[in-house]
Amino acid sequence: DMYYDIMKINAGIRHVKYLRFFGVFKKIANKNTKDRLLNKINYLLDAKDRIKNNVNINLLIDSIIVKFGGKDESSWNQIK
Repeated sequence: DMYYDIMKINAGIRHVKYLRFFGVFKKIANKNTKDRLLNKINYLLDAKDRIKNNVNINLLIDSIIVKFGGKDESSWNQIK
């Protein structure tokens, strides 16, 4: 739902489910293209599937942190 809201903001739609996070979502939307947002969503969906297959959760969390930059939303631009 949160990435859906970010995609809506990226497309110029102001009606979002999580209105209290609008400012944060807007920052993320402004710093990412639609393709980058879709890549991140696909990565998270893949991670969700790996959880179902009994992957080591600690390693999975580490890989997500590394993939998304690990610092703040401005470092999310590093994902390609």
